[in-house]
Amino acid sequence: MDKLKLVKIIVCLLTFTLVFGALLLFGTIYKRIKGDDTPIKAAEIVLGEPKGSNIASMIAADGMVYVLVKDGGKDDRIIVISPAKAQKTAKIKLYQE
Repeated sequence: MDKLKLVKIIVCLLTFTLVFGALLLFGTIYKRIKGDDTPIKAAEIVLGEPKGSNIASMIAADGMVYVLVKDGGKDDRIIVISPAKAQKTAKIKLYQE
């Protein structure tokens, strides 16, 4: 009789593990399909541009923010900012011939 009791306990534990694992798997898949709606926190980013520089336009695309900066004694330039990292990622210089 003790062997039957042990088998019943093992079956119950394995059933619980299987159900819990399936729920965890489906929950993870659902979250990935749904996407992350967590808003990005506001951050202060210093562009490090010289005095007299003006922001001509800003465009958000592909998870990045592109800022067109003019004047300041330099040629026009585009600064690429990553909002997720809250830092300046790249600087593209636009030369006039």
